[in-house]
Amino acid sequence: MKNWSVMGRFFLTVLALAAWMLSPQAAAGCSSEHLVDQAKERQTREQVKEFCEFSYTFEAPIDEILNIVIGIETDSGMGTGFLVDAEAGLVLTSAEVVRDSKHLAASPTDEVGVPLGKFEAKLVGQDDEINLALLQVNAFALYGFPQAELALPEVMAELAGGDEVFAIGSPLAEEQFLVAGTNLGSSGEEALQIEMDYGAGFSGAPLIHVPTAAVIGVTDYRYVRRGNPVRRVISAPRAAIFIDKVRNSLSGEPPSDEMLSEKITRSVNLEKLRPHVEGLEEFSPGAYHQSVGPASLQFITPVIVARHDFVTADSHAEQMVQEVGQRQLRAREASQLAIQEAENQIALLRGEWAGELNDLETSKIKLVEQKTRIQDSLERARGKAEQGQAKQVRKLESQRGKFQKIKDKILARMEAAREKAGSAKNKRLEKLQLNKARFEESRAKIESKAEAARARADQEREKVRQFSADEIEAAGDDADLVATIKRQSEADLRLIDADQTADMEFFQADINMLNSRIADAEEQIKAAGEGDVVFDTSPFDADIAPIDDEIETISNQIAAIQNGEVVFDSSAFDAEIAEIDEQLAQLDAQAAEVEARELPSPAELADAAATAALGSVPSFYAEDQDFYAIERAGGDYAVMVRVQAIPKIQETTSGRQFSDSFERMELWRGGNLIPAYHPGRLMQSLPERDRPYVWVRDDSEANYYGSYTYPAAAFVPDKPVSIKLWLSSSPDEPIEVELSKEVLGTVWGDFETFGYKIRRRTAEAAPPPAPVE
Repeated sequence: MKNWSVMGRFFLTVLALAAWMLSPQAAAGCSSEHLVDQAKERQTREQVKEFCEFSYTFEAPIDEILNIVIGIETDSGMGTGFLVDAEAGLVLTSAEVVRDSKHLAASPTDEVGVPLGKFEAKLVGQDDEINLALLQVNAFALYGFPQAELALPEVMAELAGGDEVFAIGSPLAEEQFLVAGTNLGSSGEEALQIEMDYGAGFSGAPLIHVPTAAVIGVTDYRYVRRGNPVRRVISAPRAAIFIDKVRNSLSGEPPSDEMLSEKITRSVNLEKLRPHVEGLEEFSPGAYHQSVGPASLQFITPVIVARHDFVTADSHAEQMVQEVGQRQLRAREASQLAIQEAENQIALLRGEWAGELNDLETSKIKLVEQKTRIQDSLERARGKAEQGQAKQVRKLESQRGKFQKIKDKILARMEAAREKAGSAKNKRLEKLQLNKARFEESRAKIESKAEAARARADQEREKVRQFSADEIEAAGDDADLVATIKRQSEADLRLIDADQTADMEFFQADINMLNSRIADAEEQIKAAGEGDVVFDTSPFDADIAPIDDEIETISNQIAAIQNGEVVFDSSAFDAEIAEIDEQLAQLDAQAAEVEARELPSPAELADAAATAALGSVPSFYAEDQDFYAIERAGGDYAVMVRVQAIPKIQETTSGRQFSDSFERMELWRGGNLIPAYHPGRLMQSLPERDRPYVWVRDDSEANYYGSYTYPAAAFVPDKPVSIKLWLSSSPDEPIEVELSKEVLGTVWGDFETFGYKIRRRTAEAAPPPAPVE
């Protein structure tokens, strides 16, 4: 592993510190002034690139590594996931992030880290044992985004302890943050051990191995028991097994690729509602505090205020009551008029509906007559086509015969060429055999000459020996002469032997040469006799192929006609008939709709006229477990209260600092846990037509530190209301406090000042609840 420079270690320290300051733990203890400073210290993508450059040289592009991270929006807040299959749109995250959430959305980012909007997500797989979940997003919504490549088992086996790692999370769904750490090794096939401090918002984030730029695991953050968080890393191979299992069982259509509405705190519909709030005084929300050990609880009311299409800045009740009262007077006049005319309208409706049915039936009769005429024309055209079939068959057979004659001529030429090629082969074979015979004859002559030369040499040696014997006998006792005769005789014999040897070598060289030629001739004869006739048929085949195609086409046409298939294009007639059938089906559907209509009662008509005069849209209620609704001046409202936990500030040698950091909060009412309410969930629960009529008084920065939103009905003072608060200093034991009746009374006193009332959402009206004693 490469050694880090001093500057690289310093830069990593700065990045880790900045990431911690922007984590949920650090953010929980910040005031709104600190948030402005913290926003400037957020990790940008350029800083992440610099971190990687100081650490190691990445083979993979940095942008591709960063762009795999996807923000996950749920009912309870935001989380982190990353893209593992771009083709199927699969996003891996923690099961803890999406648990029991009905609303799921994914938020990818562009090349500079800016969210590109939200898209619908669908839970397709969940394994609570390993705490992993797989979401599916429409692949077109994530087109062009890179997918994470999970490290293979062989890569994981080579990981060294002490290697640097980092995780990229999207805990606030606004920007990406980086947390650096160190790999300590494996704790089994399913988990890794790392030294890294990260918060709940990083659960489901990819863990990047710095030396290889590979995704080696998925960070996990969850509570195994109340207030006790556990951090671990699920290994990449174990995650890959889970992904393959879910991917192999995918079914159904993917979610829509249409972009969802933005968070309502940033809705452009505020501009459309501006005319409704112009001229009203600015609303200052109430803020009430109660101490909880080392922290302070702050209650801000109201957060969300919405009533049909009438939106108020919520300043003074008198002005709003006056405006609503005027509308109610107009509605009452419209209702009286509607009651008087109700019976006349019903009679007119009966006549209109009967006329509609009569018109539909007349149109249907005309269409049926038109369809009959088209069908008659179709049959006549088909008859003419059948009459021409016999003539067409004869013409086709004549054409096929012409093509067959051409083909036969080409085949005849090809056979002639093949015979000629065979004759040439035979001539070559005869020539080779003749050459061999000539070579053998020459070899026999040379062998004969050699044998004659050998015989002459034997005769000459015999003459020399006989001559030497006669000379020795004549020399008698002359020893010197005898010796001289013998020497002369031996010299003559040696000369004869040398001449014979030279002649034999000359003859043998010629014989060897002829043997070689004879062998070559035998090989050539063998090759010429065994091989097929060398004959190229490709020119003939090229001429025959298109002729065969024509013959086959003609034969298919003849077979189609002879089998009774009419070669007749009826598409124009079929299109006209289909269009008429579609029109007839539409007329039948319209007639069925008219016949299914039910006449309204006079009271319903009166209510409809009053509603039209008032200009209202359907109402909605804030969800709460006690089914309380909030009303004001006769209209229904969705009202929320925001509760913030702010750790106390203490004086230190380095200045004023927060004494603790926030972990999480729970609100209990009458022994029941009240779920926190996400503003985006309210927007998603409303019909599309109602969404422009929601006005939000909420600051998104407040969500960065211990901020939870609950239905206002949860604070109705007829039952005890308590809050459990977990701080970093007490992760195992929460601090619990019951809200004082002063706080509850002050909160509801604030609502009463603005003209709010409480009622139960039941058939029978219930009296307002009594305050808690």
